[in-house]
Amino acid sequence: MRITANQVTLVRLVMLPLPVALVYRNTHTFMLAALAVYILLGLTDVLDGYLARKHGATALGALLDPVVDKIFLVAGFVPLADFQIMPTTLVFVLFIRELGVTALRSIALEEGFTFRTSSIAKLKTTVQMAGAGFILLIWLFPDDATILWILSIALAGFSAPANVAALTGRRPGWMAWSSLACGVAIFATRILLPPKPAIFVLMSGIVAITLYSGAEYAWGMREVLKRRFRRAPLEGARLLGLSLAVPVFYLPALDRTDDPTFAILALLAAEFAQGGLDNSLVQMGYARSAGPDLLRSGVQAVCGAVVLWALLTGAGPRIALAATLFALGMTLGDLGVRCWRHRLDFYAGATARPVP
Repeated sequence: MRITANQVTLVRLVMLPLPVALVYRNTHTFMLAALAVYILLGLTDVLDGYLARKHGATALGALLDPVVDKIFLVAGFVPLADFQIMPTTLVFVLFIRELGVTALRSIALEEGFTFRTSSIAKLKTTVQMAGAGFILLIWLFPDDATILWILSIALAGFSAPANVAALTGRRPGWMAWSSLACGVAIFATRILLPPKPAIFVLMSGIVAITLYSGAEYAWGMREVLKRRFRRAPLEGARLLGLSLAVPVFYLPALDRTDDPTFAILALLAAEFAQGGLDNSLVQMGYARSAGPDLLRSGVQAVCGAVVLWALLTGAGPRIALAATLFALGMTLGDLGVRCWRHRLDFYAGATARPVP
């Protein structure tokens, strides 16, 4: 029986709650187990890409793969913020960028705009995934001798592509140099700094690369955006709503001990899934007006305001949970309706067609 890229992606999606559950057992052993699962899931992403290139991509795969990558970010970074391993503010900025660029991609597809992916953009997802793992590793092993031994082994792995190329007489490519640079940066940061400042610097670097690639994308389509916003002014409000509603109103709640953590995790994952679905449907020719997205963002913002009010005034975690679940239900309902309406296009392997 042949293993397909879609099957690997679905396994990765189904397994994503496991490392989150392990992290929240909040013991050193369980967190190490969670890190092992994160690494395994990262490796399946590589296998997924190999199988897609070998056997060809499908419409379902084009939908699932980026969505699973975004949910991986939620599973990787939200627990780190919730445990105060890193500042919530940096995760806040990271998610605003990711949601914003996802919305921009739908606009670009609707306008027929194509943008050549830069080297930084290609590297970004790998840096995010690997960075979350190393941040957790540095936090789990604060002892200098232990972590430097571990990072030395990691550095040898990071340098392997460049070393193999040099030994075989080939010139190392940008991926090999990027891998080496990442390994050196992580190793040097932890040598020079104690755990907490090192984590802050590494996370700041991840956010900086993420913001740069996002700014590069937005700048490249600036003329497209100007035309779009002049023709449809509501698109600006739609872009802001999709980018800001969930991070602004729900991530600050993670700084509270009585926050509805798992409901917030689910809401973030659902919103990223919705954005990925929109990208795929637009590519297949099924664009929709700004109204439904504005309605969803509005409900999320109102419910998020209730969450913050309930947690900050002591009104109670039950109210915060109920409000978050209501926003989640709204998002999942919208997601479910769109998936059901276009299910045949994905499962029949429909190919992309221009947006009319």
